[in-house]
Amino acid sequence: MSITFVQELHNEEKTMNMLLVGCLCKSFGILFVCQFPTLMIIRCIHTPSPISYISTINNESLPQNQLSDKFKVMSTILLVGLATGVVFAVDMRKHYIENQLRNIEIMVSESSPSKLLILRKNEDIQEAKKISDHNDLHLAIFINEQFCNFYKKQYSGKLNFGISCLLYTEEINAIAIGYNTGHFQLWDYAVFGTFTKKMSLFTFTFSP
Repeated sequence: MSITFVQELHNEEKTMNMLLVGCLCKSFGILFVCQFPTLMIIRCIHTPSPISYISTINNESLPQNQLSDKFKVMSTILLVGLATGVVFAVDMRKHYIENQLRNIEIMVSESSPSKLLILRKNEDIQEAKKISDHNDLHLAIFINEQFCNFYKKQYSGKLNFGISCLLYTEEINAIAIGYNTGHFQLWDYAVFGTFTKKMSLFTFTFSP
């Protein structure tokens, strides 16, 4: 196992900061959520491929009109970029983790990490949220699925395709995605849930 990315998650109340650690384990990835500064592991999340970048969005600090319906059920979102170019928006279930810590109920199995429940097109978000919480899963939305499918068909594995940067910008309410191929995208955070071409505001390609 090797570490591929580390990101600190600050708590505005400064009572419970966390450290997010992305790891490579064989052909898949594991995201460790650690209490900081004790570094106690409080959550393990399995990803289908190695993690190359992690960023976060605190939905609770944003006006409701800046959120699509599919993101209103999540309090803290983990933007997880994978080595395959996939970007997931993952429900961290931060309130659940904090309640476990307060009640001293943390039970983590590194050999059996929690799985992602990937939301499919036209699937009811409220029902999916209930299923994920009941089965101790993490609800996830495949943000750039359309672009990933296009890229794979266009280049057929001829170019290495991965995520090099992820950032949410509140000023324009968009997520910026940088790829190691030189592509750069801005995704409108308010219309994510439509799964239409309007999801992607811009796509640029930079060349040497």
